[in-house]
Amino acid sequence: MINKLLLIPLIFTSTITLAEEHPPRWYAGITAGFNHTDDDNIGDPDTKYGIKGGYILNHWLAVESEFILHNKESNRFCDSAEFSNECVTLKQDYNYGFIGLRATKPVGNVFAFTARLGGALANYDSSLTGSESKFNASSALGMLWNIGQDSQLTLELQQVDYALANKTHENIISQNLSFTMKF
Repeated sequence: MINKLLLIPLIFTSTITLAEEHPPRWYAGITAGFNHTDDDNIGDPDTKYGIKGGYILNHWLAVESEFILHNKESNRFCDSAEFSNECVTLKQDYNYGFIGLRATKPVGNVFAFTARLGGALANYDSSLTGSESKFNASSALGMLWNIGQDSQLTLELQQVDYALANKTHENIISQNLSFTMKF
């Protein structure tokens, strides 16, 4: 009976050691944000939301992917020289998918800096100009907080630079707030 009781702490400590040797490798989460551009173009996409996920290769490098949907724009413009002084209804739809590498530089146990570089396939659909798809380079810088020490939950503030598919909306800068969970 005493031998069996001695086995319980041994099993417990070996389980903890195994968990420390093999930390969670996968993560997934949700993201939301806003877009900004230095151009005063009609119908720039304002808000966005999406999902992201990745696989952690080592302590500082991961492969990450993200799919983003932008809000659908629908506006009516009248007497605009841009549209030959006629009334038009402009409907636009944006989305993009990203895949690339993400580097993380921890600063203490709960804070880290992140950088991301990869490619994004951007899709643009407009009632006036039709549809376009374009593959672009995409980069991002961010700050990451672990929610609690040794937590599997993270909150990340990220600034993303990517070009949308059409010439009118190139080089839009976007801010994201992401919530992810490792598993």
